[in-house]
Amino acid sequence: PPGVTTVYVWGEKDVKGTGQAAAEKCIERLRKLGVRALAIVPPWPIPDGSKSLDWNDVLRMESTEISLWLKQVLR
Repeated sequence: PPGVTTVYVWGEKDVKGTGQAAAEKCIERLRKLGVRALAIVPPWPIPDGSKSLDWNDVLRMESTEISLWLKQVLR
């Protein structure tokens, strides 16, 4: 929309890398439009037995480390 200057893309981390690639493609398109864009994917490892880690998974984790990290990113 007109007036949007910054977009944060909260991407998914998955084993095949498609979530990360989609987030990067999105920010590339936004930057070509002159929008400041940043992709943020979970920095934690994908849990054993899972195919991916998304932000809903992260929010459901109970961890002081995650809470502190999110507070730093969202400043």
